[in-house]
Amino acid sequence: LTGVNNRLRFEQRWRDLQPHEGLVLALVDVDFFHDLNETYGTDVGNRVLKRLADALKHLCDGETEVFRLGADEFALLFDEKRDSAARVQACLESLQRRFANEPMRDLGLSTPLMLSIGWVEVAPKTVVPLNTVLRQAALAKRAAKNDLYHKVQRFDPSRHGDEAVVSPQVMHELVQMVQQGAGLMLFCQPVISVQQGQAAYAEILARFERNGELIPPGQFFPLVERAGLQAAFDAQVLVKAAQTLQSDNFPYRGVSVNLTAEALEHEQLFDWLAPLVPLTQAYKIVLEITESTLIRDMAAAEEKLKHFRRLGFKVAIDDFGSGYSSIAYLAHLSADIIKFDRSLTVVAFEDAPSAQIVLGLAEELAAVGYEVVFEGIETEQMATFFSKPFIHGLQGFYFARPAPCNADK
Repeated sequence: LTGVNNRLRFEQRWRDLQPHEGLVLALVDVDFFHDLNETYGTDVGNRVLKRLADALKHLCDGETEVFRLGADEFALLFDEKRDSAARVQACLESLQRRFANEPMRDLGLSTPLMLSIGWVEVAPKTVVPLNTVLRQAALAKRAAKNDLYHKVQRFDPSRHGDEAVVSPQVMHELVQMVQQGAGLMLFCQPVISVQQGQAAYAEILARFERNGELIPPGQFFPLVERAGLQAAFDAQVLVKAAQTLQSDNFPYRGVSVNLTAEALEHEQLFDWLAPLVPLTQAYKIVLEITESTLIRDMAAAEEKLKHFRRLGFKVAIDDFGSGYSSIAYLAHLSADIIKFDRSLTVVAFEDAPSAQIVLGLAEELAAVGYEVVFEGIETEQMATFFSKPFIHGLQGFYFARPAPCNADK
């Protein structure tokens, strides 16, 4: 996509450079890139990544090595024999200013891109584990992401330890919000029935409101994980979901709710689900669980899934194709719905041989009784392509962006 080396090549290059004469590693990513993808679509997101990659390849007179590590995260390697620490900082600040001052209006973006950049020096002739250096650069980058005025930060152990990135006050406030459900808002994104051409149910997506500002999940959920509050967070979402379904103006015929591994394994899970059980008579209520969550303890997970279904819930395997994707494990799990991950949706839409495999698998799953849903539908062409007799539901920005659950459908 971007024409730069991938993570595997980065790891190989790091090994080749050990020991070295002095290196600088920088990590660069785009603030709110997930939101950009959801708002403008993956085509625009991909073009943004290409433009960023081109800029990185020409950074510091084009002598910097560039690697793409993840969706919107890039790694840069600088040779300190050539690039002093001061020059690295200057190059990175110039890059950040360039994107902050020039909105990509030709791509339909009305606001500029904000980059967060963290970098770390590695002393000459030292062999440092790559994970250690990456973690240090990531801590500096995370601090930059939380700072509106200093978007390029050099790793400093006195400032960028785990506890320095988020203040104790903010963490305490987050704990209070999660435990009390204060500021929690539920947004819904419909799953469209291919056969009926209307919403079959809606997936519940949690948002937090703090000081009148909506906090996207990419900002608050890492803090929830860090504080070990995943199960408590899920408990509040389940309570709020039950209240939402009982409101007079709820516009959908059902909902799906995501469960984390921590909630699935929690001893109070069925207490949290209890308010929803009577509502399964009137609504389709789906519990979505990812592949990686289930694989942690397959036997225990299967017992939980069976119990969910006995209580009247439907069970969905979420993000199918992003992790293990083994048909063997499906044979041992009590599930009703398979939700194909958006990565498979995109590859099937863009590549004919991949489409044969993905759609063939979907058809086989439907034939043995699974309800098949494809996520990540972002254009009319994609909606048409995936409107097959064996596909039951489609979900994505083309149909609707997430909106407050009690808003008009």
